[in-house]
Amino acid sequence: MIVVILAWKGYGLTSFTWAVLARGVVGLISMYIISPWKIGLAFSKSSLSRLLRFGIPYQANTMIAVLKDDLMTIFLGKIIGTTGLGYLGWAKKWAEQPLRFLMDNVSKVVFPAFSRMQDEKENLKRAVEKSLFFLSFLTFPILVAFSILASDLVKIIPRYLKWQPALIALYLYCFNSAWATISTSMTNLLNAIGMIKKTFRLMLMWLGLTWILMPVLGLKFGYNGVAIATAIIALSSVIGIYIARKEVKFDYIFSIIKPLLASGAMGLVIYFFKPAFGSLPISILLRVLVGVVSYGVISYLLIGKSLFIDISRICHEFKKNN
Repeated sequence: MIVVILAWKGYGLTSFTWAVLARGVVGLISMYIISPWKIGLAFSKSSLSRLLRFGIPYQANTMIAVLKDDLMTIFLGKIIGTTGLGYLGWAKKWAEQPLRFLMDNVSKVVFPAFSRMQDEKENLKRAVEKSLFFLSFLTFPILVAFSILASDLVKIIPRYLKWQPALIALYLYCFNSAWATISTSMTNLLNAIGMIKKTFRLMLMWLGLTWILMPVLGLKFGYNGVAIATAIIALSSVIGIYIARKEVKFDYIFSIIKPLLASGAMGLVIYFFKPAFGSLPISILLRVLVGVVSYGVISYLLIGKSLFIDISRICHEFKKNN
């Protein structure tokens, strides 16, 4: 209301500034009236120590992520050039789309849930298994199908033909994204249960591997060398999984291996099923439909009736928390 009135009076963009300030003042007064408290200064050495033990490594992880990703990108521009950097940026962007759509949203739900259950080991174990299964079940087949169909997809979009040299990098970044589905879940789990120092050590390991492998392989093989380095670094996620499983004994065969096997089988079906009739877009559409059906059937054979029960339950919880 304040924004509308001030804008009508001709205040322009300043209307938003005054509206935000008014909202803060009104909100503060309203909260104090609803639930008043005695205003004063207090200091707790034990609380501060506990917060710093978690907060400093947590903030340090953010800084390490900047050094590992953003600063390395600037450095790589000097090694592989702007064209190579463009190819890597395109491959990385599309390979990470499933993560941005699924992982980011799921993390908002599971992080506080894991934190609340950190003293309930059995409930935490089940929650980790369900969240890992949900992410693996949806992310793995997308990455596999996208990797197989990418060479045809760039042909049906004229302006994407220029990205054909980046296909090898795309495949390697898809491999990295598959591992990131698991490793990011593991670091979220460790953070949620207070094992922030272990996450910090993992981040230092990934920072070191990034700054050693990417420049060396980039100089030797160009932008594809950087993508190879990314795939090699992704394999080190095994260490993160091992550390997390020492804290929470989740069933990785149900959560990870079965969706991976189903995705691999689906990939074989899509790869060998190449309709000889119709245009390329229709061929791709048919292969996608066959892939979806085959993935559903194979997953049912591997997992059983609990597949539909688990998916419906996870979707219900996800909707409830969003």
